[in-house]
Amino acid sequence: MRFLWVLILICGVWSWASAQVQVRGRIQDSDTRVNLSDASVTLFTFSDSVLVKGARSNEAGQFILSGVTKGKYHLVISYVGYQNYSSVFQVNTSDIQLDTIPLLTQASTLAEVVIRRQAPPVTVKKDTIEYNPEAFQTEPSAVIEKLLGKLPGITVDKDGNIKAQGQDVPKILVDGQPFFDGDPKMATKNLPVDIVEKIQLIDQKSERTQMSGMDDGSRSKTINIVTKKDRRKGLFGDQEFSIGPDQSERNPRYGVRLNLNRFRESQQFSVIAQADNTNSGPGSGSSINRTLVGGVNYQNRWGKKTDLGINYRANRVKSLNDQQSIRTYALPDTSYQVRESSSSNAGNTTHSLNLHFNHEFDSLTSFRLNSNVSLQQSGNLSHRQSQMFPIGSEFLNPINQSSTENTTYNQSLNGSVNAFLNRNFHKKGRNVMVTYTLSLNHQKNEGLTKSTNEFFGQRQNQTINQENEQTTRSSRHQVYVSYSEPLSEKNRLEFHYRFQKNPSYSNREVRDYNETTGRYDRFNDSLSNRFRSSYPSHAAGVLFQRNQGQNLFNLGMDVQQASLSSRSTSQNITKDFISLLPTAMVSFKVKKDRYLRLHYQGQTQAPTVDQLQPVADNTNPLLIRLGNPDLRQEFHHSMNLNYNSFNSTTFENFFLNINANQVTNKIIQSVRFDEQGVQTTLPLNTNGHYMVSGNVNYGRQLEFLKLQVNTGSSINYNRSLTLVNGQVNQANSLLISPELQLNSSYQERLGYNLRTMLTYQSAHYSLQSQRNTSFINTSVSASFYYEWDFYLRLSTDATYQHYGGNTAGPAQRYTLWNVTVSQKFLKKQQAEMQIRVFDLLNQNRSVTRNVTELYTEERQNRVLSRYFLVSFMYHFRNFGGMPTPNPERKTRSARR
Repeated sequence: MRFLWVLILICGVWSWASAQVQVRGRIQDSDTRVNLSDASVTLFTFSDSVLVKGARSNEAGQFILSGVTKGKYHLVISYVGYQNYSSVFQVNTSDIQLDTIPLLTQASTLAEVVIRRQAPPVTVKKDTIEYNPEAFQTEPSAVIEKLLGKLPGITVDKDGNIKAQGQDVPKILVDGQPFFDGDPKMATKNLPVDIVEKIQLIDQKSERTQMSGMDDGSRSKTINIVTKKDRRKGLFGDQEFSIGPDQSERNPRYGVRLNLNRFRESQQFSVIAQADNTNSGPGSGSSINRTLVGGVNYQNRWGKKTDLGINYRANRVKSLNDQQSIRTYALPDTSYQVRESSSSNAGNTTHSLNLHFNHEFDSLTSFRLNSNVSLQQSGNLSHRQSQMFPIGSEFLNPINQSSTENTTYNQSLNGSVNAFLNRNFHKKGRNVMVTYTLSLNHQKNEGLTKSTNEFFGQRQNQTINQENEQTTRSSRHQVYVSYSEPLSEKNRLEFHYRFQKNPSYSNREVRDYNETTGRYDRFNDSLSNRFRSSYPSHAAGVLFQRNQGQNLFNLGMDVQQASLSSRSTSQNITKDFISLLPTAMVSFKVKKDRYLRLHYQGQTQAPTVDQLQPVADNTNPLLIRLGNPDLRQEFHHSMNLNYNSFNSTTFENFFLNINANQVTNKIIQSVRFDEQGVQTTLPLNTNGHYMVSGNVNYGRQLEFLKLQVNTGSSINYNRSLTLVNGQVNQANSLLISPELQLNSSYQERLGYNLRTMLTYQSAHYSLQSQRNTSFINTSVSASFYYEWDFYLRLSTDATYQHYGGNTAGPAQRYTLWNVTVSQKFLKKQQAEMQIRVFDLLNQNRSVTRNVTELYTEERQNRVLSRYFLVSFMYHFRNFGGMPTPNPERKTRSARR
């Protein structure tokens, strides 16, 4: 029987392969009969205009389209300076040789030919990757977050955080303008997909590079949402109200969402408000939250010289968190397991204001200002219980156990200002720039710790009842001056100087409870301290740049003199450092649509005030944290390689990103365990640390299955050192995460997606090698939607998660399945009723596994379980003064 199935499969494959034919042709100028090379040849299905094949003509004007199956097709040929050519033909079982195709010059006029999905799914343009949304189907009313999660090289986690090619995306632009600068989720969770013309993933250069033209090699991943031209003038938005029962809670689940956007070419005005208890707001994490969010965003351009953008955001999050964890420590002479349970009730309120201002005084002089300020207030009441056991005790006969209650109240004020003044001269390449940067961080923390700790041995039991208060202030001032001079048409030389100062101050006061007075009035000298530190530095250097258009080469060197000084109530310490900071970058076009960039940079990093302050933090009495005023600065060697390619004839795309980092004098934790399992940590400088990470992705279309296929993997290798009871423990950790993603390319009414990912993680220790661990986690997710002609839509998505067993815990698995049924109504189907079931199987859970230099850990957090929601949504669209018609109605009418 098995042989019969194999035979059928072989015959099927042979039959499919034999049915494929070649389509050949030649392209010439209609007047001169000159062969036209490098003309674009594109083949679409006749019935629904789905892209099938692409090619370019050779020097003889000839092209070949291979692997074409039986059917009716639409051929489109385009060439710069000529009118598009269009024809329809039938493919049967034999190769086709088309007659010579004459192209008419631009002066000639042909009837307009409308072809859907002509644009390739992915296009590479040096530092920018462009995605065509039509190649990645989403539900008609989806927000941009749903689209981003389907794009090759981009991932969106369950909390809405975005990574591109393995790197965080800190900024979202809309038509090149910041949208709620500082919070990318405000754009991705609120703007609809139907306004998007294309998504651009940009390796954005620094502000300094953009203004001066001297590339310093700094890049940050930025996503630019390019809107459709007919959506840049009008009013649009979405309103939603949802409510429903929760089987595990007395209170119902609810959600209210409003976003209103008014675009007028270069002017953008948006208002966003949200209230819910379904973990769809900011700070969702692994807890159960009630969220209030509000914000206003305004962007405008006056004339051609001035840009202004300002936005304000406020959010209030109340969260409940229940957590259980098992942590396994690998020590030189023994090993422990710590079982811990905790619960917390926290509230957090944040206000933030961002502003950016650009102005060109004239064609040679420009000014930029970026600033932000954030005020945060938070309070937290937490309970923690823990027990420590020897390995193999089956959680019997604990070494110690602890019960701790912490009450904290925190206030923080953060702000920054970045100002750039740039002056170009009439001689091309001559430039002067002055920049100033200021950042401030002020925090005040108040806390109350009550703890009872039992030690089953010779150590005396301990009871703590303390009040603590800590004030921390830190700032950074930097002045940067540069002058560049052209050496030739392609070569430039820059001289620059930088002064930076980082003063910080910390005052910690701890008071014990006085049973006589009933107040916290007994000052604790050993846990209290006043501490100041400063890190001024001067750096001067030179940077050489050779720019050949598509190819760029940089080489530079800075000399930095820095002083690290600290002063506390007990001692004063000053250290001086002289460092060489090299930098190099090469960026070039390998071939057409293939780009490579390699960047290296050396830089220093000073220790923080918390790492330097020499007092104990006993908020967790079984984990005492100390500071070390003798710390030295770290030195980082960082290298990045980025390679992008796109084949314009087959629409294949390939992305590769590799990062390597080696650290000298890295600040690590020296950990000591006493015989009762109490840990004391002290930061120290060590050598021998490095990290290599990478991300690779390959994608292409499978025309005969109407699928966009993307496959790739991320990899991370980390070697680090820790001192455990005075002995060096070398930890080597490896994480490999391959994935496969399939995106359907059917018409608007039907779409499905499949994504599967394996995560292999291992850790090997030089101490207690028997505690080495490895495990594999599996994640499979799928989504499907179908909409009938009368606008009734069924949507469903499911995620299967399997956590392989290891030393931190046994194997676990669950399936999260959500189902939504919706009906559109009213004129132009702008209103929608929706019924949603979250976690239909009631299996949802949160499992997190951590592998560090010292321990492996498994954590489980309380999460939302099954609930139902009934929602009313209204999608408002009014562009160019007239309500936008429903695009689906046109498509369906034409089909009928």
